[in-house]
Amino acid sequence: MYQELRFAVLALAVAMSTAQAQEQEGKFIIGPRDFSCGKWTNTPKNTAQHDVLGSWVFGYLSGTNVENAGVDFLRGREPDELMAWIDNYCQRNPVHGITQAINELIKELQSGR
Repeated sequence: MYQELRFAVLALAVAMSTAQAQEQEGKFIIGPRDFSCGKWTNTPKNTAQHDVLGSWVFGYLSGTNVENAGVDFLRGREPDELMAWIDNYCQRNPVHGITQAINELIKELQSGR
């Protein structure tokens, strides 16, 4: 587990070296270049690239959860459940940015659904 996490962190660091700032609701977010829902949907599962993108999504969710003064919206949630939600959203909205997908997921989780 530790080595997998270490690999994911290293892979994420590499991906971030080619990152660009994306504007979301007036704030800048650092993330992988051209990270659209279409790219998410077309990235083969069980590959290093998908693992890196998934790690970035989990980091975004976790960071938002930590900074959230309200309910711990990730408590009791399974990673596969969260990824399935992102998959479904992105299949329906391929031109949306991944941050838009994540923010929609956060709204749903915060509402208690």
